[in-house]
Amino acid sequence: MMSKTNRVKSFFRNCPLTRKTWIRLSDARLRRIKSRELMENGDDTVVRVQKILSETGAFFFFDMGTLLGIVREGRLLKHDMDIDIGVRLKDEEEIKDLRETLISKGCILRFNYSIDGIGTVESSFLIGGIKFDINYYRSEEGYPDSDICYLMYRDPEREYGKDELSVVRLVSPHIGSVVRTGFAGTEICIPENAEEYLAARYGENWRVPDRGYVYWKGPSTSPTDYTGRVETVTEI
Repeated sequence: MMSKTNRVKSFFRNCPLTRKTWIRLSDARLRRIKSRELMENGDDTVVRVQKILSETGAFFFFDMGTLLGIVREGRLLKHDMDIDIGVRLKDEEEIKDLRETLISKGCILRFNYSIDGIGTVESSFLIGGIKFDINYYRSEEGYPDSDICYLMYRDPEREYGKDELSVVRLVSPHIGSVVRTGFAGTEICIPENAEEYLAARYGENWRVPDRGYVYWKGPSTSPTDYTGRVETVTEI
């Protein structure tokens, strides 16, 4: 029999009048938990992911909020919840091979994100309880000297079908090579043009923290008509 507390939770979670508020409060609580976990174990996880990806031979670099924290502050951002990686691969077969290699090295594949007509654009993994996301970069016609990836999100004001997401296109300056920078007693890969990338991604004032920043509304993102799809690979 469901306890009184669980009955109350179920009511607020499922009631049309309170469901959005419940989701916001639940998301906020989850963000606090994930941020605390990342602060406690994130450095070790970055080092571990660097080692694993180096062994795959893939072209990769620490990306987005992870890169911002490393370059701007020399540490992971306090409010971040996961580790971001950028990888450039040629096709779906290479993406599949990378995923299988990471799984063989102890990473748990949680989610795959894809767009009809484009293919897989992101994979989300767990290692040691910490989430890391791999965004797959590619070249696209109409975007010379740029690298493209896609980010997905749920607009709280929209209704979605099962496993559907909204999609923005992220246009970055071409990342032709990576360099190694010191972090947590080792060296990790970041774009050679990291400061140019960060200015495009977060704006010219990227060195000034902006707690109101929303990742799908950044200066280098643009809305698309695509519908993103998320596939849950491993239930936790």
